[in-house]
Amino acid sequence: MRGSTALAVCRVALLWAAGVTVLFPVVWIALASVKTPEQLSDPFLLSFTPTLDSWRNVLTSGILAAAGRSAIVAIVTVGISVVVGSMGAYAIARYRAGGTATRFGMLAAQVLPPAVLVFPFLTMAYALRLNDTLIPVIFAHLSFVLPVVTWFLIGFFEAVPRSLEEQAQVDGRPGTEAAELAEPLPQRRGDSGIVDVRAHQRRRALARQQVAPRVAQQLLIVSESEVHTYSSSSCQLGQKVAL
Repeated sequence: MRGSTALAVCRVALLWAAGVTVLFPVVWIALASVKTPEQLSDPFLLSFTPTLDSWRNVLTSGILAAAGRSAIVAIVTVGISVVVGSMGAYAIARYRAGGTATRFGMLAAQVLPPAVLVFPFLTMAYALRLNDTLIPVIFAHLSFVLPVVTWFLIGFFEAVPRSLEEQAQVDGRPGTEAAELAEPLPQRRGDSGIVDVRAHQRRRALARQQVAPRVAQQLLIVSESEVHTYSSSSCQLGQKVAL
């Protein structure tokens, strides 16, 4: 009983120590942000009159506009990388587009130092009159982000069994809709870490319910044509026998 109590006390003490270690720099920076430049020279000064001059100077320096531009660049870069990277990764994983050289060639930008690509981007921006815009910045980020996204998504698409898409095509779904089954499968995992295919089974069942009326209608049309053809053949055969 005493051992469990001592263990609990040690755990609480360690948690408090970890919390203080993590929060101490944050509190220190927060206190420094409400001090004057003269008060910053004394790091152990705790009794002072807070001032918001530093915050006012930062907010009026255009940092909010810069943060907005950074957010625009990040959102556009991520959106283009996910869309284009997923299409490229699917083509490479399913159809082996470009062969093995494409897989390793797309990472060439990661090998080169960033300073090597600065001059080409600057030259193209001046030639296309895109300087002082966000477009060259977005393309500069895409040169590094897009190959990495494509590289990682290739492994995800290769982990999806091709039989899922083939079964979806057999059920009547077009190739583009069947390819959608490959998107969320690597991201859904069960508690044991194994890929969870139950969600895809439910989607396949729903797809069958949507495709079943069209298939039934097609079979009905085929059946009616076959019956009509069989009836015509029977009548012709009966006329021949009668003759």
